[in-house]
Amino acid sequence: MTGKGSMPTAIHLAILLAIFITAHVVVSDDTTSIPADDSAVGGWFSSNVRAFGFRKVTLDHELVAAEANPQVITVRQDGTAWQSGTVDSATVIVQSDYFVAANIIFKDTLCDDMGLHFFRDCYIEGTVDFIFGRGKSIYLNTQLHVLGDKDITVITTQARDSLAEDVGYLFVHCHVTGTGKRTYLGRAWMPYPRVIFSNTSKTDAVLPIAWDENVRPERMQDSLAEDVGYSFVHCQVTGTRKMTCLGRAWMPYPIVLFAYTSVTDVVLPIAWDESSRPKRRH
Repeated sequence: MTGKGSMPTAIHLAILLAIFITAHVVVSDDTTSIPADDSAVGGWFSSNVRAFGFRKVTLDHELVAAEANPQVITVRQDGTAWQSGTVDSATVIVQSDYFVAANIIFKDTLCDDMGLHFFRDCYIEGTVDFIFGRGKSIYLNTQLHVLGDKDITVITTQARDSLAEDVGYLFVHCHVTGTGKRTYLGRAWMPYPRVIFSNTSKTDAVLPIAWDENVRPERMQDSLAEDVGYSFVHCQVTGTRKMTCLGRAWMPYPIVLFAYTSVTDVVLPIAWDESSRPKRRH
């Protein structure tokens, strides 16, 4: 991944507004799947994410102190991080566990790196590699909007670089939109990426071959190996383009899903009942 070579223009300036009127923490029991029916997601969220007051006595004291004083953070265009390259110029860099985002709006780049993260009801806008890093994250009911109608654009560059790393991105009940028609869902920045789009809608903004091997064809071959690669599962495509799957269609198994206290087997939304893993989709 390369740094950005020019100062952000007005259309790419970032505003981050995160207001936590009632702070939340995840208390998933690691057994209840995210529903495949989007109308049931609200109930799932209410059952698995509780108000701060219910968990105060069980949390680390540093987290209790932070949640006791909610803050509003605004990012303006007068910063100088753009001079330092892609990573340090990120609008938001997430490097901690217990990060839960809701009702945030920002543009340009999200460095989703280091830790367990949960994004819900967000709007994320950018151009190239605008969600990147080696975080272990769930994005729920979030719109991913791609800017640009001339050059290739890329949504995710997931940075898992070894089979031993337990990281990856999961997008559930999300919506991919854009102003052009040359968007990849992801590219193989590192050798062993994990990215899943499940029960997600996509428009003609996404290229028929949704994944880019990043001039490293062996990485796309690696995606066919166990526990590696890209997938879109039970997604809806609007427009005239047909999708071509170069990754794997996964059945539920430990992948990028997590509880916030122990990382085990939170499962993917299940919208089928086949007894065996499905064949690769074309």
